[in-house]
Amino acid sequence: MRGALFGDQVEAYKDALQHKGTYEIADAPIRSANQQWKRSESEMDFQMSFGRQTVVQPVNPEAGSILPDYQCLASLPRVGDPDDRFDVLGVVLYVEEEARKVDTAQGRQALVREIVISDHSSDQPMVISAWSDLAEGECDALSSWAEKFNVVGFTSLRTTSHKGFSLSTSISTVIDHDPKGDRPNALNEWALTHQDILSDRQARVLDNTTTLQEERRWIRVVVPEPDFDRVHAYIGCCNCGTRTEVPVGKAYTCTACSHKGSVASPRITFNCNISDGTGELSVTAFTADVERLFRMPAADLFRIKHTNDAPAIEAAKELLRTKHVLVEVGPTTALSKSNALQWCLKQVALEEPDVTEDVVEDVAKAVAEDTIEHTHAKTDLEHNHTEDALEPTPTA
Repeated sequence: MRGALFGDQVEAYKDALQHKGTYEIADAPIRSANQQWKRSESEMDFQMSFGRQTVVQPVNPEAGSILPDYQCLASLPRVGDPDDRFDVLGVVLYVEEEARKVDTAQGRQALVREIVISDHSSDQPMVISAWSDLAEGECDALSSWAEKFNVVGFTSLRTTSHKGFSLSTSISTVIDHDPKGDRPNALNEWALTHQDILSDRQARVLDNTTTLQEERRWIRVVVPEPDFDRVHAYIGCCNCGTRTEVPVGKAYTCTACSHKGSVASPRITFNCNISDGTGELSVTAFTADVERLFRMPAADLFRIKHTNDAPAIEAAKELLRTKHVLVEVGPTTALSKSNALQWCLKQVALEEPDVTEDVVEDVAKAVAEDTIEHTHAKTDLEHNHTEDALEPTPTA
């Protein structure tokens, strides 16, 4: 259950309640919770408030202060309970210049600011997303990050899948700008004797072209051996791509992404190998990128697939084999999660001269001619839900 402190109560109970402490609380009124402040549906509809008669007493008065249980970055579990919280120490490599406003799932705006830290245990810097009040004054106090490598403590952080694997502040997070104890002292000593390593890691963070998780590369490629059996066409949500049995063109509320304005639309995935002449890379492209690869709308690809339109298929395969496209590739999130380097497709772009060349015109002609020929024979998209050995529904 959530407890709420208001106004002067925040300062008054600052020392009386400590994170991870165990207390007996008496005469604390229980009221209905304001729905707009609920962070998730799993939270109770009630909250505890603290009145003048409320008594807070520690279960063990002689236990003393509860100190942070700092962990090194490499020891944080990549897979775990979302309710787990962790205390970490880190050398600050970067603090975002100013807080950004983002829209939350509850329809509210919140401030967020990124902090990047590192330590002796891992070569991969760690991103911490600081939210709300922590994104302002607390982050401003870290503004000297560019001048020296400061060791800072962060308590009650939760793990997230943002940028593969990262950390995020929670409602209980405290940022300690001058942590005390054996572990902070040891990390300070390590930072002083490894300035060159920290400078190199900081340079990688500041230069997006060489930052490992953020690295992006554009390459000019063809699809040397296109296989139309690896084109998967289905009807899905226009926003998230989740499969649906709703007829094409009809608006509905998608249960996967909760968009009330979703429209059932033809969706395409395509698994292929791309090559720039020096090697091959296996990638998966989704609807928007598939349309650019084939130079045709998803609706045409859907029809060609489900009517087994041989002339159009051959023309499309010839286009993929002979006409170059520009693709952007980057590391998958396996890099942050497991320190495994794998590459994936980020986006596809057409070379301007390519768009009007003869092969593209041949594909368009084949599609147009076959559309006329099969006007009365083709399957109506609104009722065609043919199972085509489809892969699991994509989420992008």
